[in-house]
Amino acid sequence: LSSLNIIRFGQTSDFIVLGILSSTAAYGLYDYFRLKRIREIDKRIPDFLRDLAESRRAGMTFTRAIMLASKGEYGALTDEIKKMAQQISWGCSISEALETFAKRVDTPLAKRAASLINEASRSGGSVSEILIAAARDTREIEEVKAERRISMISYVAVVYIAAFVFLAVVAIVCSTFLPAMMQSNISELSSVGGFSMGGGTDVNEMLSLFYYAALIQGFGSGMVAGIFENGDYSSGIKHAFILVLVSWIVFKFLIHI
Repeated sequence: LSSLNIIRFGQTSDFIVLGILSSTAAYGLYDYFRLKRIREIDKRIPDFLRDLAESRRAGMTFTRAIMLASKGEYGALTDEIKKMAQQISWGCSISEALETFAKRVDTPLAKRAASLINEASRSGGSVSEILIAAARDTREIEEVKAERRISMISYVAVVYIAAFVFLAVVAIVCSTFLPAMMQSNISELSSVGGFSMGGGTDVNEMLSLFYYAALIQGFGSGMVAGIFENGDYSSGIKHAFILVLVSWIVFKFLIHI
């Protein structure tokens, strides 16, 4: 397709695409690790609550229970529990340490757990039973979230399949149909619909249109995939990066535009 090279590497459009790829890659990585951290922390919160309940059941105070939990292993949550234990050892109240913990971790389940522990520490009755019930409830919430993510994988896959099918059709049209039209000198077939398809310029304009359409479609499909995955546009950034990158590679290195 050397005769269709109206878009060469180094054009303004390429720098725009590379800028989009760079920004989406940076934010996509940040969002991926952010969500990974949230999931790892939320996954271990039920274990933390259960261990606090067992310590309370053994007759320990909340201060002793938290200090003991700080010596345990809770994955990504371990460092946060150690920081909370350090604050308590420095004279900070349990309520203040828990509030700081919730703000620092900044996940819905962490905030909920901190609120429950605070309420349990101030209330009477069977505190250990409250914490065990909270741990069970938190674990069930995590299981529901995990089931939702698994069920949404099929919808994300459909978005990818649709994007790749669109890209494949466009690639076939650009690599076979458009060159054939350009080589044809039959003006009555090439001027259908008011387009002078016999001229190379108009064919190149159509190739550009397909190129930009593929990029826009890839970005939009990626955002939709993110909504399906987590119900959040920010999760679609990494999918948008993948689809835009694939579209750009197909046109630049396979179709050679």
